[in-house]
Amino acid sequence: FIGFSVNTLALIYLFDGRLQTKATYKVALVVSTMHFIGLSVISGLTTMCHLFHNQTMFLVYFGLLPLLPQIASDVVLVILVVLVFGLWELTPAPCILQYLALCTPHHSTSKRLLIAYSVSLVLQYCAVFFASTEYRAECAQLARHVYHVNADEGVEVHCATLAFADSHSLMPIALFGVLPSYSIAYVIFGICCLKIYRALNTYNTDAKSLKTLQLQKRFFKTLLLQGLLPLLVLSLPVCVFFVGVVSGFDMDRLTLSLTFSIWAVPTVQGLVSLSFLRKMRPPTVESISSRNTESRMQ
Repeated sequence: FIGFSVNTLALIYLFDGRLQTKATYKVALVVSTMHFIGLSVISGLTTMCHLFHNQTMFLVYFGLLPLLPQIASDVVLVILVVLVFGLWELTPAPCILQYLALCTPHHSTSKRLLIAYSVSLVLQYCAVFFASTEYRAECAQLARHVYHVNADEGVEVHCATLAFADSHSLMPIALFGVLPSYSIAYVIFGICCLKIYRALNTYNTDAKSLKTLQLQKRFFKTLLLQGLLPLLVLSLPVCVFFVGVVSGFDMDRLTLSLTFSIWAVPTVQGLVSLSFLRKMRPPTVESISSRNTESRMQ
């Protein structure tokens, strides 16, 4: 709910006609904000939690979803995977946009957007599989036991094992799909950030372009935070998860640390966007008059 509220407020700011920012950057922020709103809605409505037990990863759904036909949870899984993969697949686009704005100003806004988001489309990878009904029923019973869910309460589960030889293995998707797209996305992100940093340090800072330079630096800080904060937020639970994988330890409820971290990402990203957007709003008449009064008193 917090992530949804923060990002909805950011979206309202973005559609404020008085916002003093470039149309290119506004589109980039709208895309990321809508993405985090979607992630917040899916996570909240499904009451989704993670569980890791016996080298098997579970997505456990409580609440309304288990009362619906099974196809509803399958559709939710596809949407959730697309949104989670988007956390890194959309990361390079704002960086490419700013790099193009700084180094190729002759390109139109539509051309910059096309170039930037075509990279994200090329990186787009989404692969899911659905375990057999019998296997999901077994996993649902285990989830009930770990989370102490009563027999009359609905539980829906998607599950996959980490064992390569198993027919329900998640490892081929992780190694041949997720890892390449994740690595390429952050390599592009790092290269673009380095080039933007160099371009900003050599920017012509005459009186006319000083305001533009301030905008560019603020947006650069925003995209840096939005690219790196998910890594920071998820670092501890992911490390704990990998320790469990390597050691064979059944994490059970400790896996909730991963769930809470994923839930926190939209909130953190929304706060970063809000911080940038508040600085881009023009000063009100009251704030201008108060500043003038203070300067006269000095």
